[in-house]
Amino acid sequence: MRGRNWACGVVLGLAGLAAGCGGGGGALVIRTADVQPASYPTVVGLREMDRIVQERSEGTMRLHIHAGATLGRGEVDTLSQTRDGDIHINRVSAAPLQQWAPRMGVLAMPYLFRDEDHMWAVLNGPIGDELLASLDGTGLVGLGWQGAGARSFYATRPLRSAEDLRGLQIRVQANEVMTAMVEALGGSARVVDYDEVYSALRNNVIQAAENNPPSYHTSGHYQAARHVLLDEHSRIPEVIVASQRWWDRLTPDQQAILRAAARGQQAVQRRSWTEMETEALAAVEAAGVTVVEPDEAARQAFREAMGPLYDRYRAEFGDLVDRIQAVP
Repeated sequence: MRGRNWACGVVLGLAGLAAGCGGGGGALVIRTADVQPASYPTVVGLREMDRIVQERSEGTMRLHIHAGATLGRGEVDTLSQTRDGDIHINRVSAAPLQQWAPRMGVLAMPYLFRDEDHMWAVLNGPIGDELLASLDGTGLVGLGWQGAGARSFYATRPLRSAEDLRGLQIRVQANEVMTAMVEALGGSARVVDYDEVYSALRNNVIQAAENNPPSYHTSGHYQAARHVLLDEHSRIPEVIVASQRWWDRLTPDQQAILRAAARGQQAVQRRSWTEMETEALAAVEAAGVTVVEPDEAARQAFREAMGPLYDRYRAEFGDLVDRIQAVP
């Protein structure tokens, strides 16, 4: 009982940043955001994080997960709220974090990782910790990683090679490296909020976008853009971040529980991702979408087109690119 009373006192001392005490045994209620729907693997991971938090805190802490973009139109919006302290924990792509932590931008470099195993070796090692720490001083605290598969292009017209992207208006996240990638392929990059991509495709504001198969499926984008080229140009992970304003008011023990839970959710989230990716590709193909897997010559053309981009960004990211590619 003493622990519960203590936790309730912490909540009341958070100046309204927590939902409060009462009903749920005096738990610290953590306002958590995800723009993806409740069944999506990122939210599955957050639910596992919540389970671990409740277990380790003996019920004195819990995540209140708001999925489906109920706290903001897109990740740029929810990140702003997180930095302000209105959202306590947020699951976002690493891509938009580059505007505050430039070194995060290295994760958007096309063909940076050899495969998924290589990516996880990087993220779960010293380089991953270094990148999370690069958020210090930005109003955000990096807690852990989630997987998001490989991103590929899809369009309202046939795609078979890099050449087919030339001249298209292509949606990208708010990320400098991704913009440069599209421009290197001869396309025109357009930053569009995630929840507006479908209508932009339907109305020919853009002719293409890029994302992973589950996002392509669950968003309904496959109904508007029925041609997929599985070029797998990038593997941009997801990041679980906390509001610095809120975080600084937690006790060291509470912080430790949240960090451990953010790392502990990973196995469940990754398994959910693999299952959903397989199901998503099967579903869109069954719906009549044309899915093209480029041969080695086509993939090589993509890599060669990235040469100037690598020349440009190697200096900006210091030795990060070489260190990442050297990880076994």
